[in-house]
Amino acid sequence: MKSKKFAILVSLLWFIGYFSAPSESQAIVNKFNAANTSNIRDENFGFARFIKMPNKYLDVKPFKVVLGQKYKACLVDCAADRKCVSLNSGNNPNSSGLQLCELLDTNILNNSQLLKNKDNFLHFILKTACFPNPCKNQGVCIPNYTISDYTCNCRRGFDGRNCEKEYHSLGMEDGRIPDSQITASSHYSIYLLPKYGRLNSDLEGGSWTAKRLGIGEYLEVDIGTNTTICKIATQGRQNTKQWVTAYSIHYSSDQSTWTTYSANENGVEKVFQANNDENTVVCNILRPPFSARYVRVVVKSWREHISMRIELYSCD
Repeated sequence: MKSKKFAILVSLLWFIGYFSAPSESQAIVNKFNAANTSNIRDENFGFARFIKMPNKYLDVKPFKVVLGQKYKACLVDCAADRKCVSLNSGNNPNSSGLQLCELLDTNILNNSQLLKNKDNFLHFILKTACFPNPCKNQGVCIPNYTISDYTCNCRRGFDGRNCEKEYHSLGMEDGRIPDSQITASSHYSIYLLPKYGRLNSDLEGGSWTAKRLGIGEYLEVDIGTNTTICKIATQGRQNTKQWVTAYSIHYSSDQSTWTTYSANENGVEKVFQANNDENTVVCNILRPPFSARYVRVVVKSWREHISMRIELYSCD
């Protein structure tokens, strides 16, 4: 019964002209209502729309290969399978009048380098909120095919719904903040001084390391002037199994009155999750940001020994 309904649906779509051929300049070449047809897409999907790319071929392994008389049947096969997000269709029938149809579970958003020029082929991709790409500053758009939404994976230094917010490092990593403006509650040795607590530093012992093991040890940075702080990045001790796993932030404008960072109005101290290994950079966005000259990263928990490298960021 289901196959019969499906055949009737395809015939109806053909008859009412939803598959009429567009000009090459048209981006959206197919659209049909699938809201009430469970074996096409569920009701949350709505309709399938495709973008046509003549003489293009996405060179990835298909999850399903079929032969059909026209590429329009290939489009229906793709719309009928929620796993399908793009397809390659041959545009040159064989001796039996059939054309190759490759259904794909990935697309050019993830494999742009594999999109090849290829005569007598058509590539189709499901139109999503990622077309045109809403992600700025070279962010990668990840579509949600179910609700026609998207998420932007932003490059380091950018954030926001569309990667529109740019962060600016304040000088720990590149040395603009001088050694004399980096202090700490304690340090283990001359090889593990506060000045070695710079992000990606590989000097001497490979990080700042506290002498004492206890909650409340801190690394302090004097930025030089009151600045809006929007993000912090941390690492552990280079090539050594030592890192901070959680921290809080205290800040001040005069180094005498300190404020504990809280993300809400109740004033409860915000504890940030930090590192799980020695070298991976872990970033925490500060929502809301705060303005300060002096910033302390206050240790809450650690692995093996308290060791840390950091960078602070302002934002536009």
